[in-house]
Amino acid sequence: FQLVGPPPTPAGHTTLAQWLLTPAAPGEITRRQAAVDELAPLDEWREHLSAAGAASPRTHPLDPFFDWAESTVPPMRGYALVQVAVYGLVVSVWIFLLLDFTGAMPNSAWGIPLILSIVLSFFTAVPVTRFFDRAGSGERPLRQHAGMLAHIDGQVFESPALQSLKGRLSAGHRRAPDAMRALNRI
Repeated sequence: FQLVGPPPTPAGHTTLAQWLLTPAAPGEITRRQAAVDELAPLDEWREHLSAAGAASPRTHPLDPFFDWAESTVPPMRGYALVQVAVYGLVVSVWIFLLLDFTGAMPNSAWGIPLILSIVLSFFTAVPVTRFFDRAGSGERPLRQHAGMLAHIDGQVFESPALQSLKGRLSAGHRRAPDAMRALNRI
Protein backbone atom coordinates (compact mmCIF):
# COMPACT_ATOMS: atom_id res chain seq x y z
CA PHE A 1 0.00 0.00 0.00
CA GLN A 2 2.88 2.41 0.69
CA LEU A 3 3.93 2.54 -2.98
CA VAL A 4 0.40 2.86 -4.36
CA GLY A 5 -0.91 5.24 -1.71
CA PRO A 6 -3.97 4.81 0.44
CA PRO A 7 -7.20 4.44 -1.53
CA PRO A 8 -9.59 7.26 -0.66
CA THR A 9 -12.66 5.04 -0.23
CA PRO A 10 -13.29 1.92 1.87
CA ALA A 11 -14.37 0.02 -1.26
CA GLY A 12 -11.16 1.06 -3.02
CA HIS A 13 -9.15 -0.08 -0.03
CA THR A 14 -10.82 -3.51 -0.10
CA THR A 15 -10.42 -3.89 -3.88
CA LEU A 16 -6.74 -2.91 -3.82
CA ALA A 17 -6.06 -5.32 -0.97
CA GLN A 18 -7.73 -8.14 -2.92
CA TRP A 19 -5.75 -7.31 -6.04
CA LEU A 20 -2.46 -7.28 -4.13
CA LEU A 21 -3.19 -10.49 -2.23
CA THR A 22 -4.76 -12.55 -5.02
CA PRO A 23 -2.93 -12.99 -8.34
CA ALA A 24 -5.00 -12.20 -11.43
CA ALA A 25 -5.16 -14.23 -14.62
CA PRO A 26 -2.84 -13.05 -17.42
CA GLY A 27 -5.78 -11.75 -19.49
CA GLU A 28 -7.06 -9.71 -16.54
CA ILE A 29 -3.59 -8.27 -15.97
CA THR A 30 -3.50 -7.13 -19.60
CA ARG A 31 -6.96 -5.50 -19.24
CA ARG A 32 -5.87 -3.69 -16.07
CA GLN A 33 -2.63 -2.49 -17.68
CA ALA A 34 -4.61 -1.07 -20.63
CA ALA A 35 -6.84 0.75 -18.15
CA VAL A 36 -3.81 2.15 -16.32
CA ASP A 37 -2.29 3.26 -19.64
CA GLU A 38 -5.50 5.14 -20.45
CA LEU A 39 -5.78 6.73 -17.02
CA ALA A 40 -2.10 7.70 -16.71
CA PRO A 41 -2.26 10.91 -18.82
CA LEU A 42 -5.53 12.05 -17.19
CA ASP A 43 -3.84 13.75 -14.23
CA GLU A 44 -6.50 16.40 -13.62
CA TRP A 45 -9.36 13.91 -13.99
CA ARG A 46 -7.72 11.49 -11.52
CA GLU A 47 -7.00 14.33 -9.05
CA HIS A 48 -10.66 15.33 -9.13
CA LEU A 49 -11.77 11.72 -8.64
CA SER A 50 -9.30 11.24 -5.80
CA ALA A 51 -10.45 14.44 -4.11
CA ALA A 52 -14.08 13.36 -4.41
CA GLY A 53 -13.18 9.97 -2.96
CA ALA A 54 -11.21 11.53 -0.13
CA ALA A 55 -14.19 13.74 0.67
CA SER A 56 -16.45 10.72 0.87
CA PRO A 57 -17.22 10.00 4.48
CA ARG A 58 -15.23 7.34 6.23
CA THR A 59 -16.98 8.15 9.46
CA HIS A 60 -20.47 7.97 7.90
CA PRO A 61 -20.55 4.63 6.09
CA LEU A 62 -23.59 3.60 4.13
CA ASP A 63 -24.04 0.36 6.08
CA PRO A 64 -26.65 1.77 8.52
CA PHE A 65 -28.60 3.18 5.57
CA PHE A 66 -28.47 -0.13 3.68
CA ASP A 67 -29.46 -2.00 6.83
CA TRP A 68 -32.49 0.30 7.14
CA ALA A 69 -33.37 0.11 3.45
CA GLU A 70 -33.16 -3.69 3.30
CA SER A 71 -34.75 -4.38 6.66
CA THR A 72 -38.08 -6.13 6.98
CA VAL A 73 -38.18 -5.54 10.73
CA PRO A 74 -40.78 -2.96 11.84
CA PRO A 75 -39.36 0.30 13.20
CA MET A 76 -40.56 -0.50 16.74
CA ARG A 77 -42.21 -3.20 18.78
CA GLY A 78 -45.97 -3.07 18.50
CA TYR A 79 -45.72 -1.09 15.26
CA ALA A 80 -49.01 -2.40 13.86
CA LEU A 81 -50.84 -1.43 17.04
CA VAL A 82 -49.24 2.02 17.10
CA GLN A 83 -50.16 2.51 13.45
CA VAL A 84 -53.82 1.65 14.14
CA ALA A 85 -53.81 3.94 17.20
CA VAL A 86 -52.38 6.85 15.20
CA TYR A 87 -54.95 6.53 12.43
CA GLY A 88 -57.77 6.07 14.96
CA LEU A 89 -56.71 9.13 16.95
CA VAL A 90 -56.38 11.32 13.86
CA VAL A 91 -59.80 10.28 12.59
CA SER A 92 -61.41 10.80 16.01
CA VAL A 93 -59.87 14.27 16.40
CA TRP A 94 -61.34 15.29 13.03
CA ILE A 95 -64.73 13.73 13.76
CA PHE A 96 -64.98 15.47 17.15
CA LEU A 97 -63.82 18.76 15.61
CA LEU A 98 -66.45 18.54 12.87
CA LEU A 99 -69.15 17.68 15.42
CA ASP A 100 -68.04 20.64 17.56
CA PHE A 101 -67.94 23.11 14.65
CA THR A 102 -71.31 22.01 13.25
CA GLY A 103 -72.91 22.24 16.70
CA ALA A 104 -74.02 18.59 16.65
CA MET A 105 -71.91 17.92 19.74
CA PRO A 106 -70.90 21.28 21.18
CA ASN A 107 -68.06 20.39 23.51
CA SER A 108 -64.32 20.01 23.43
CA ALA A 109 -64.25 16.21 23.17
CA TRP A 110 -61.74 16.58 20.31
CA GLY A 111 -59.17 17.48 23.00
CA ILE A 112 -59.19 13.92 24.40
CA PRO A 113 -57.81 12.19 21.26
CA LEU A 114 -55.51 15.14 20.74
CA ILE A 115 -54.01 14.69 24.23
CA LEU A 116 -53.80 10.92 23.68
CA SER A 117 -51.91 11.60 20.43
CA ILE A 118 -49.41 13.77 22.28
CA VAL A 119 -48.94 11.08 24.93
CA LEU A 120 -48.45 8.46 22.21
CA SER A 121 -45.83 10.64 20.54
CA PHE A 122 -43.86 10.79 23.79
CA PHE A 123 -43.89 6.99 24.11
CA THR A 124 -42.82 6.45 20.50
CA ALA A 125 -40.31 9.32 20.19
CA VAL A 126 -37.15 7.31 20.89
CA PRO A 127 -37.79 4.41 18.46
CA VAL A 128 -39.06 6.79 15.79
CA THR A 129 -35.97 8.99 16.18
CA ARG A 130 -33.69 5.95 15.89
CA PHE A 131 -35.58 4.82 12.80
CA PHE A 132 -35.22 8.23 11.11
CA ASP A 133 -31.54 8.41 12.09
CA ARG A 134 -30.92 5.11 10.31
CA ALA A 135 -32.94 6.20 7.30
CA GLY A 136 -31.16 9.57 7.09
CA SER A 137 -27.67 8.19 7.63
CA GLY A 138 -27.19 7.77 3.89
CA GLU A 139 -28.00 11.33 2.86
CA ARG A 140 -24.50 12.84 2.93
CA PRO A 141 -22.62 9.78 1.61
CA LEU A 142 -25.12 9.29 -1.22
CA ARG A 143 -24.79 12.93 -2.29
CA GLN A 144 -21.01 12.67 -2.31
CA HIS A 145 -21.03 9.34 -4.14
CA ALA A 146 -23.40 10.81 -6.73
CA GLY A 147 -20.85 13.54 -7.47
CA MET A 148 -18.05 11.02 -7.78
CA LEU A 149 -20.13 8.82 -10.08
CA ALA A 150 -21.11 11.83 -12.21
CA HIS A 151 -17.41 12.58 -12.67
CA ILE A 152 -16.80 8.99 -13.87
CA ASP A 153 -19.93 9.04 -16.02
CA GLY A 154 -18.75 12.19 -17.81
CA GLN A 155 -15.49 10.61 -18.98
CA VAL A 156 -15.25 8.67 -22.25
CA PHE A 157 -13.11 5.53 -21.97
CA GLU A 158 -11.48 3.40 -24.67
CA SER A 159 -10.11 0.45 -22.68
CA PRO A 160 -12.48 -2.50 -22.32
CA ALA A 161 -11.92 -2.71 -18.55
CA LEU A 162 -12.90 0.95 -18.00
CA GLN A 163 -15.83 0.68 -20.41
CA SER A 164 -17.04 -2.39 -18.54
CA LEU A 165 -16.66 -0.66 -15.18
CA LYS A 166 -18.52 2.40 -16.41
CA GLY A 167 -21.24 0.18 -17.87
CA ARG A 168 -21.74 -1.51 -14.48
CA LEU A 169 -22.30 1.90 -12.89
CA SER A 170 -25.97 1.94 -13.72
CA ALA A 171 -29.20 0.70 -12.24
CA GLY A 172 -31.10 -0.79 -15.14
CA HIS A 173 -31.54 2.04 -17.61
CA ARG A 174 -30.63 4.75 -15.06
CA ARG A 175 -27.17 6.25 -14.92
CA ALA A 176 -25.42 5.77 -11.58
CA PRO A 177 -25.40 9.44 -10.55
CA ASP A 178 -29.14 9.69 -11.22
CA ALA A 179 -29.82 6.49 -9.25
CA MET A 180 -27.76 7.78 -6.30
CA ARG A 181 -29.59 11.12 -6.33
CA ALA A 182 -32.92 9.26 -6.36
CA LEU A 183 -31.78 7.20 -3.37
CA ASN A 184 -30.80 10.41 -1.62
CA ARG A 185 -34.37 11.72 -1.98
CA ILE A 186 -35.80 8.79 0.01
